[in-house]
Amino acid sequence: MFEWLFRDKSGEVTDILDVIAVKLNQIQLAKLAEEKAVNMIANAIAKSEIVLSTGHERRRDSSYYRLNIRPNDNQTGTDFWYGVTRKLLKEGDCVVVRMRNGMYYMAENYVATNQVLYQKVYTNVTVTDGIDTVSLNRAFLSDDVIHLRHSNPRLRLFRDSVLGAYNDALAALNKMAAVTATPRLKYKVAANMSFRSKGEDGKDVILTIDQVISKLKSQLESNEVTIIRETEGTSLEYMDTKSAVPINELKNMAEEINNQCAMSYDIPIDVFNGKITEKSDATNEFITYAVQPIAEVISDSLNSKIVGERDYVRGERAFVWMARFKHVDLIDSANSLDKLRGIGFNFDEIRESVGYEALNTEWSQARALTKNYTTEGLGEGGSAEAAEDPAAEEFSNRNQKTTSKHKERRRKRYEGTQKVLQPGGE
Repeated sequence: MFEWLFRDKSGEVTDILDVIAVKLNQIQLAKLAEEKAVNMIANAIAKSEIVLSTGHERRRDSSYYRLNIRPNDNQTGTDFWYGVTRKLLKEGDCVVVRMRNGMYYMAENYVATNQVLYQKVYTNVTVTDGIDTVSLNRAFLSDDVIHLRHSNPRLRLFRDSVLGAYNDALAALNKMAAVTATPRLKYKVAANMSFRSKGEDGKDVILTIDQVISKLKSQLESNEVTIIRETEGTSLEYMDTKSAVPINELKNMAEEINNQCAMSYDIPIDVFNGKITEKSDATNEFITYAVQPIAEVISDSLNSKIVGERDYVRGERAFVWMARFKHVDLIDSANSLDKLRGIGFNFDEIRESVGYEALNTEWSQARALTKNYTTEGLGEGGSAEAAEDPAAEEFSNRNQKTTSKHKERRRKRYEGTQKVLQPGGE
């Protein structure tokens, strides 16, 4: 029986089957949790829009088309950035190759030089379209690739704990392989049983239990057909090697692993476990702490390699815009959107902030600079002399008419009072 016991790293002796069952379940749950976390962030990036802007105007040119719609002949923008983000999160490193025809491919493998003062050279590059791969027989400079890097120390600790569980399970499995190389049986014997056998001289000889077991073992190892007589009070059975983790323990283990994984990826636990409410700001925290750092890595790389220094200084920008990912309820946000219009946002900017396309008309791009929604060109002091908004002008005229009526009533009331106060007045 003692072969079934296993001494773990802490020195405690435990059942080897329990060690294997628990560790394998931990590994499986950790892998599932990590896949879920990676997919959540990758989906958020893939659903977002990569905006190219020059000053206050957004560009919708061929570069925009390649980055958002069709990076290459075999992938859509959603599939491409989903794969890039997954590789960046799981490996901490991802290289996107920009070909001469303007198409983008994710590199599966590459070899880069270790130069620091000069551009690195990338050779032996193997690119993929998400399904198939091909090796490129050319070298690339740093300016020709978008090299994304992301380091997360907490994620490294989480993976180390998974590897630790894997090592424990592997050690237990190795021990188990040695134990289960031959079948194990158990021989049940009543306490008052005694065994006799015929000696060479024909006399009865009393056997010890060890001698009986040795005789049974030789019979089982024999290549010939063996019949073992089982008397009342004895039985020979195979040992049960099954072991399972109780469902409650498995549930607690899964919850703990999910929490650790969520914290490693900076995902709010409520969002990761799907327990958010309507009033919760967990979704905003998910975007801020889990998705935005990855978006910043991509945005900085796009500005560096696609926009370039000269155009960046002139005001051109490329960035990952998260408004496409987050759902905004127009009815619930109506008051807030109305306030944005009143402080200077134009109608197109408000539409784009909630995921709608801009109208690109003169009216939709006019800015309201007062609470009355008067348009640009107001006179000094906020007067409506230079205003071109008919609604604002009508509101102002109506205000003046109402004020004049009140003044006229006060004047008549004052004159009547003066007549009464004069001598001989009625």
